[in-house]
Amino acid sequence: LFQSVPWKIEELQEFKKDLNGVKGKLNHYNLQKWHSHTRFTNRAGEVIRNLKKLKPELLTQAWCKFYEILSVFPLIPQFAVKNGIFNTFHLCEAPGAFVTSLNHFLKLHHHDLKWNWLASTLNPYFEGNEFIYMINDDRFIVHTLEKWCFGADFTGNINKKENFIDLLQKAELMKPIHLVTADGSVDCQTDPAEQEAHVGSLHYSETIVALSILEKGGNFVLKIFTIFECQTVCLLYILRCSFNSVHIIKPVCSKEGNSEVYVVCLDFIGKECILPILNILISNYDRLTEPKVIFPLNDIPASFISLIIEGAKFFKFRQVSAIERNIGLYENKISKKHKMIINRIRLSVAKKFITTYNILPILPEQYVVQSYNLYKPSLTYSPKEENYSYAEKILAPTLNQESILRKLKSKLDGISVNWLESDVHWVNGLSYQEADCDIAVTMKTGRLIEYISSSVFCMRMLLEIRSTLENEINVDDINSYHNFQNYSWSCLKNLQLTGHHILNFSDSSESWMRNNNNIKLETVHRILNVLNDMKYDETLMINNFPLLTQFNVGIIFVLGTHFANVGFVNPNIYGYTIVFHQLKKLTGNLLFTQIQEALLTLQGTNTIIITLISIKELYCEEFYKCITTVNHTVLQLSSLYIITSLLKK
Repeated sequence: LFQSVPWKIEELQEFKKDLNGVKGKLNHYNLQKWHSHTRFTNRAGEVIRNLKKLKPELLTQAWCKFYEILSVFPLIPQFAVKNGIFNTFHLCEAPGAFVTSLNHFLKLHHHDLKWNWLASTLNPYFEGNEFIYMINDDRFIVHTLEKWCFGADFTGNINKKENFIDLLQKAELMKPIHLVTADGSVDCQTDPAEQEAHVGSLHYSETIVALSILEKGGNFVLKIFTIFECQTVCLLYILRCSFNSVHIIKPVCSKEGNSEVYVVCLDFIGKECILPILNILISNYDRLTEPKVIFPLNDIPASFISLIIEGAKFFKFRQVSAIERNIGLYENKISKKHKMIINRIRLSVAKKFITTYNILPILPEQYVVQSYNLYKPSLTYSPKEENYSYAEKILAPTLNQESILRKLKSKLDGISVNWLESDVHWVNGLSYQEADCDIAVTMKTGRLIEYISSSVFCMRMLLEIRSTLENEINVDDINSYHNFQNYSWSCLKNLQLTGHHILNFSDSSESWMRNNNNIKLETVHRILNVLNDMKYDETLMINNFPLLTQFNVGIIFVLGTHFANVGFVNPNIYGYTIVFHQLKKLTGNLLFTQIQEALLTLQGTNTIIITLISIKELYCEEFYKCITTVNHTVLQLSSLYIITSLLKK
């Protein structure tokens, strides 16, 4: 194994060329308009709308796709049903729709079955993960945190071997595992012609995890895309050798014009039967960038290659037909009569879907998350911005600095951020059950993050604009701190302040976008010094404190539990202030000493404290609203200030 150079199958490469030729016709279409058009022409486009009447939990396209697979294939082994226990592991699972779909299916068809599940995904709470690579919709995740495995380094990246080992250890505690699902993908919009190559290492990792944790007789569902390259052919051959039957299906609710299909592998022959090969596969776990493939072409039976060619041709034909049909309808304005026909087809497909798979409502108390409304979108979720064509996107890096700045300014001008009701918004009664105990109980560490790439406390677009300003334009942040103290005092002049203390933090990009242990240690040291000097009923004012990370937001929350109330001052382009009014507990210095000691032990390592307390606590409604509004206001105004200053030059 891994001795062969990459090889090609002529027929598959022809299919790839044909498909990319048709996809290339879309290069100059505005993506927003094209996707709006294909949403309308999608024959399964009414399925979700009709299913909403049944109020399924976390209903998405993934929910529908997996429910169909569950209904068509016997994914729940008979021996699991007989034993009354069903254990499942879901890889690349965000936002959690495979889990809620499976729960719905089980409640209707196997309500007596004791079901246990775990899931893994790129961690939306790890600020080093980029938005583009992950689904940051955490509406379901935040209420089921104990079920999610984010790996040894807290990133959730299963391509890392240390995280693979961590997943095996978690699965060992839950075994036997009867079903593994893997719904991973990678954003390939910048290179759609090579989508299969970009997702190859992810599919390899998902497959090796499944083969390593599945019980004999268990099942595996893997999302893949096209089947043109040798890496995919080899992976499918491994699966065919490891399971008694393997099927490839494109569910009804999978968009007709995309390449995704699902490989359904039934009746695992058992790890013992494939152990010699599996050990070699594991030893190559995170080395797939090397130019070697698993099998030479001659080792794969010709009969299997024929099946691959037949399947690749079938799915390529369906995809090309769908794209060509959509192009025809896009180029020639759809008549009113044709629209009526499309709508009738859509309604017919939706009705057929629900009746064929006999989908009925379940009781709210049967949901996975029983007491929370998941229909409310999280504040961090941002739909993709697609008001451009693929060709324009490819040309974007060649724009000059002024063009980039004007484009960013246009985006910022289109964002509406409204401050809260008053100039100082007060949050009262912050409390946390661990606040007077050992902070180590809730503290979590992870891989060192040098640069903040994502945040659950900020709109994606604003953070990406700020990042572009620093990385692509390479501009030193314009210091905007001047005059800020006077502004804060004007807002607070009516407040009776007793023995106030002030901490000023820089509002530079270094403090906002960087996230190393030294910055954390200096922050904690300064807060600790102030707390040691404070007495009952005194007030602390913190200026320009960055609020993008869980660590920093956790500091504000923990600190706030020691005061009567916390006030967030309306920011302007100069920054903002947080007021901690009337100290009521003197135990804060003990907590911050513990945090300081933990940070000191991590100095010089590749590990960092990610969070001090549970994200659930930080999502406290009023507090979370203040944090996100501060971030949105500060980032929008400061970015506009920087852009305007640069354009003047």
